[in-house]
Amino acid sequence: MVNDSLDNYYTPKVNIKKEQSIYDDYEILEEIGTGAFGVVHRCLEKKTGNIFAAKFIPILGGDKQKEIVREEIGVMSELKHSSLISLHDAFEMDQEIIMIYEVCIIYLSNKIKMLEESEFIIFSLTCLDIKNLMKQVLQNILEILFMSGDELLEKISKDKEMNEWEAQNYVKQICEAIKYMHELSYVHLNLKPENILFTTKTSDKLKINDFSMTTKLNPGKEVKIATVNSEYSAPEVLSGQKIGFNTDMWNIGILTKVLLSGISNFDGNILNEINKKSEFENISEEAKDFIRRLLVEDKQYRMNIHEALNHPWLTQRRDKNNMNENIIPSERYYKSREFVRRKYDAWPEPRLSLGRISQFSSLSKLHSDRYKIRETLFDQNDGPPRFIIRPRPTQANEGMNASFFYKILSPVPMRISWWKDEKEIKISEGSFGKYRQQRNGNDRAMTITEIKSEDQGDYLVRAENEFGKRECSAMLIVLMKDGKRKEILPQQIPTIRQPIIQEVSTTSIVEKGPPHFSFLLRPRLIQKNHTCKLICTVTSDPPAKIKWIKDGKPVDDQRAQALFKSGVASLEVFNIKMEDAGIYTCIATNEFGSDETSASITVQTRHSTSSTQQTNSLDGASSFLMAGLVGERKNKLQKKGN
Repeated sequence: MVNDSLDNYYTPKVNIKKEQSIYDDYEILEEIGTGAFGVVHRCLEKKTGNIFAAKFIPILGGDKQKEIVREEIGVMSELKHSSLISLHDAFEMDQEIIMIYEVCIIYLSNKIKMLEESEFIIFSLTCLDIKNLMKQVLQNILEILFMSGDELLEKISKDKEMNEWEAQNYVKQICEAIKYMHELSYVHLNLKPENILFTTKTSDKLKINDFSMTTKLNPGKEVKIATVNSEYSAPEVLSGQKIGFNTDMWNIGILTKVLLSGISNFDGNILNEINKKSEFENISEEAKDFIRRLLVEDKQYRMNIHEALNHPWLTQRRDKNNMNENIIPSERYYKSREFVRRKYDAWPEPRLSLGRISQFSSLSKLHSDRYKIRETLFDQNDGPPRFIIRPRPTQANEGMNASFFYKILSPVPMRISWWKDEKEIKISEGSFGKYRQQRNGNDRAMTITEIKSEDQGDYLVRAENEFGKRECSAMLIVLMKDGKRKEILPQQIPTIRQPIIQEVSTTSIVEKGPPHFSFLLRPRLIQKNHTCKLICTVTSDPPAKIKWIKDGKPVDDQRAQALFKSGVASLEVFNIKMEDAGIYTCIATNEFGSDETSASITVQTRHSTSSTQQTNSLDGASSFLMAGLVGERKNKLQKKGN
């Protein structure tokens, strides 16, 4: 039985074959492209019948060139994502290295193989003819589907028209691929239209096909970057400053700008350009804001990849049929397309756009003048662990379990510890012990089992690696068996913590940016006619403005009093009524953006029970880790220039 799942063809790690000829394993077929770094052929793997692309790279500079290409192979063998072209195999000869790319529709290859191996009884010549005809038809279809799609600009400039919905779809795919890379601590450093391909002529699925500059983040280590594509290069690349994850975000901003307007050049004033140029007239405000948040000169103020994927432009569901008014004429892309064509006009046009990979190689790092290669360093600020999802305050009934969910990334091994009352908690891995740690990739949960009243308090999680450490905290509220909430003692109130960043170097950390809630709102269970007070803390430079809403509407200032002082925001609801129950949200906004935190108020009468539903937190932890998803604060981006 043949299993056609593409996942079964992803090679976990590519080991370079040094004592074996490619011709033993593959039949080399026609040439599909030639360029500065070799020639690309279609090839057929003999043992499977699958079709791949083989890039033959001449090695004329000895071991130094080989080592550079080996590093590129090592990078590609770790990157397995549906929007990244995948490496299947590699061979090393005395004066040549061959890289085998997974680029075909393997399903059809297997159907052809099954047809060849089928043992049905042939009653007549006609039956044999039908079998051969079916094989030929499938082979012809495979020829069409063999990674036959155009490069990004070639495709959209050939279409009569494109709309914003399509641009959004393409940008989201690119962002998902870069998110995958960043979570593995890889920075692409060379995103541009010619290394983004459509999988087929009719597909809307994209693949990034060049990793010649891709590097694993290692603060303090020298890294080479190309500045030859200045129209896509981030300011820190052109000025020789330190780079980081957000260097890729500038490239995504430029690509988005090109897709929505056809304009690739950047005049240094993105706000003026987007607000005044006619090419942006029919583009949604969300799309304009998305670009503004990426094309920020100082990389630390750009959206990171997780913030980009949570931006309203990429998260709002859109009806493709209702976006026809946002049509982008194909002729707008002609200038950008011709610019790309001129870069490679010294070489024959590839038979398929995939053949363009012959122009891309990590060997370009050895040609400093031609590709304007510069040496720089990764920013130390990207070295310490990064909380992608922070643990949130939680509450649970006495005797139940409670879990803190969080997601954290680090470019190097890290140590994670949990603390309560300034003492480290002993955590058990698995399903035993009072405090249990569960993990699925970067998604984690710390569960406190069979909670007691003394478990209430502020819990701090600390992540540290060789580049520094970061901490954040969350409160656990214990609901007693009699339905009352355990009183919070003064020493249990969490201190207002700035995000802790301790660097190995003495590099100063600039704190200007969007507001950030360091202590989130907690759900409250309150009896009717009592007073309820919600408290949260926000860090913001410049200072933030605070707004409170209930169930999506402004809070009635006749029923509640809001205060904001020294970073502490509070809302006090007096003589609470049943109609005061709902979801309360505190929104902090400054010129860089906004952050918000929400919590529920549940109101009960003296003789009623709470409507709060309790679930087993250990089961909840497992569900979270399986899904890789969790609710969290919403980072909203304040639109500027509107």
